[in-house]
Amino acid sequence: MSSGFFDGDERAALAAVAEAEDGRFTHLVRLAGLDPAADLRGVPLTRIVLQPEEDLTGFDLSGVDLSGAVLRRVDLTGAILTGARLDQADLRGAKIGPDQLSSEQNAEAETGALPPALAFGPNRSWPPDLLDRIETILAEVGDSDFDLHERGVKILDEGTTSAARLAEALFQICLDWRVALDQAEEPNTLATRFYLARSVYEQGRAAEAETLLEALVALDDKVRGAEHPNTLITRQTLARAILDQDRAPEAEALLGALLQLDEKVRGPEDRDTLTTRHILTRAILNQGRAAEAESQFRALLPLQEEVRGPEHPNTLTTRHDLARAVLVQGRAAEAEALFDTLLPLQEKVRGAEDPNTLITRQTLARAILYQGRAAEAADQFKSLLPLLEKVEGAEHPDTLTSQLIWAQALLESGADERARDFMRSIPVFSGSMSVLSKGFSPDTLALAALCRALLADWEGDADRALALLEKADSYLSGYTAEDFRRKQLERYRETRTPGGAGGTTIPENAD
Repeated sequence: MSSGFFDGDERAALAAVAEAEDGRFTHLVRLAGLDPAADLRGVPLTRIVLQPEEDLTGFDLSGVDLSGAVLRRVDLTGAILTGARLDQADLRGAKIGPDQLSSEQNAEAETGALPPALAFGPNRSWPPDLLDRIETILAEVGDSDFDLHERGVKILDEGTTSAARLAEALFQICLDWRVALDQAEEPNTLATRFYLARSVYEQGRAAEAETLLEALVALDDKVRGAEHPNTLITRQTLARAILDQDRAPEAEALLGALLQLDEKVRGPEDRDTLTTRHILTRAILNQGRAAEAESQFRALLPLQEEVRGPEHPNTLTTRHDLARAVLVQGRAAEAEALFDTLLPLQEKVRGAEDPNTLITRQTLARAILYQGRAAEAADQFKSLLPLLEKVEGAEHPDTLTSQLIWAQALLESGADERARDFMRSIPVFSGSMSVLSKGFSPDTLALAALCRALLADWEGDADRALALLEKADSYLSGYTAEDFRRKQLERYRETRTPGGAGGTTIPENAD
């Protein structure tokens, strides 16, 4: 490549690299084979946007047209800017040597300090659909990190996945801002760290949330102490993230220890203590100990009603999980009655499109399915799935699980070819099961394998169906013979026609 020359092929190469790599200008220039000390002289780079903290040491930008470029917080001290055009270039917060720019360049460019929030707004690569909203909110909060944090809390409380995505961006910006002000271990910063982790968790990204929460627990222990109420809440949320990754025994151990601290620090009937009891019971249920969990939920529910009220969201969640414990013991008719009573309350208290309301609808449809009313259940899922995709997103674990159970209902109802085409189009069936490998319990993974086995038999592939049934069996290795999913698996083994249609997953004793 000749010095000072930048032709169309090289521009195309640079553009191609930009799509595949991390987007840093300095990185892309070198990957494209350009010499930053020679090959950029005189090249028009109008309106280019560089990532904050990029270091342009060794870059010769002599005569480069940087009109309208965004170089916020970029280190320009080691760059040559002789004759560079900086008309309306944004150099606020950039590092610039005292005599590096001419008086004319200083007059052209916008330099000086950034308003604090905007200084940290471009610090990360946010999705394009969020950028406008982020910039608007940052401009509104101005120099108040407190207002930025509170705005994030308010948005997160909207309860949707899209709200959580926006809240995550705001909390991350607020955290960057406070860390830059040497407030990394201040209580307000710890609160922002907590809400950042919560916003990640609410999007179904439990593993990422766990990493954030583990780091925060260490800071909480150091700054606030192991028995501070905020530290206990962080530990509780960490246990929830672990539980959601199908590490129920580990979560149970953490929650058992936490419950003792909660009862000591807060008291046995404190609201947060009751929440810890609830999550601990969920950990028990997720290990297949449904009868034990039912007993615990039945003991907890009167306390929730007394302390919080019969229509409090947490009370409704306890009622939901009690009904779920009944369902997985095969008492589907009893569970249906419980869900039927609960659903109108969920809609009244939380709203028809709240994620918790939608999950109650999902589990009610499962109760209907497990009584052999497959066509009715399929209709329920047909109306539910678009709402889940709208509220939680197409790749959220709740959405994928609903697709899976809808597929089971279609299979049980003797779906026609159109229904089979639908099943082949959803992630559970269209490729490998890797889409289900993160954030799902063995129970759900076993159901995925079981449904794929039914489809394989329908398509005449008995060997593949048998392999998938063995896979389902392996997922349930830690479950007892009384577990409902294992009963479904065994029922299909008993009734299947290898390489042909027929067979059912509904146990004979399901009521």
